[in-house]
Amino acid sequence: MDPTAPPGAVCALHHESPMRFTCARCGSFACEECRSDGDGSVCRACRARSARRDVRVIPAVTAGFVLAKKTAVGLLPVLLVEGLLRSGVGIARVTFEERHSQPGSPLSALAWRCAAFLACAVIEALIFSATDGAKLLRFQDRLSGGTRNLRQILWEAIRRYPRMAVVMVFSEVTIAFGVMACFVPGILLGTFFGFVEQEVMLADSSVWSSFLNSFALARLVYWRLVALVTTQMVVVALVVLSARVAQAIWSLSASQTELAAAVATAIAGVVVSFLMDAFVTVLYARLRENAASRIPIVLRSHSGDATTPHREAS
Repeated sequence: MDPTAPPGAVCALHHESPMRFTCARCGSFACEECRSDGDGSVCRACRARSARRDVRVIPAVTAGFVLAKKTAVGLLPVLLVEGLLRSGVGIARVTFEERHSQPGSPLSALAWRCAAFLACAVIEALIFSATDGAKLLRFQDRLSGGTRNLRQILWEAIRRYPRMAVVMVFSEVTIAFGVMACFVPGILLGTFFGFVEQEVMLADSSVWSSFLNSFALARLVYWRLVALVTTQMVVVALVVLSARVAQAIWSLSASQTELAAAVATAIAGVVVSFLMDAFVTVLYARLRENAASRIPIVLRSHSGDATTPHREAS
């Protein structure tokens, strides 16, 4: 009991618990349950606020660039395959839209476009679950000093493919609906789902736990993560816009413009996705490390039990 506390003082948060100390930062009365780990003079709420400030996005982006540069050569076969597959899916989408959207009303054309957009989201999620997993595992090795070769990484990505495919399909479809609704919901949902892939691949979490943990971690840097997700979407949108500008400069037909936009979007998607995965993985590793030592947050293991966050990605 703090000798300077008035008689009968109770915790500011838990009114049924007697006050044990005064927080050195905010001055609130706090009980033993509210005492933060590591520094007993500060309450857990203040420690959590401090941890949020410690995880900064700009240093994570800088470290992500370095991580991407160090891993790009080793992942070149994966990136080339992903680029070819993205281009194929994009061209198939354009062909599908042209075949089904010409006759009928504008509403029918819009419906076919939305259907093609959703179908491509599902197909890309199923195809790229393995390639994205390989990238994340390579990032993890680089951050933690691992020595797995590309074959071992691909085998590990395939082993976790079913869970990765489920979370990616659900995330992509939900985000696609959000983008079609008003664009902003897609960004907000994409932010909350920002760490689900890292949870499955790097923390070996279950599908349900990966969403819970991603939501809990994303809340700590929510608006900074929104800025990253928005930047990613804006860059891809600018690439598509450049294809429209090319149509006016080189007098391309509508069909040629759509094909050029599909290929340009695929190439930009590979580059932007690779960089974004590196940024988010660095941010995820730092959040996990902070969560383990400072933030009062409960993360879930593969079995669904509450656990102390581990540091395998740090």
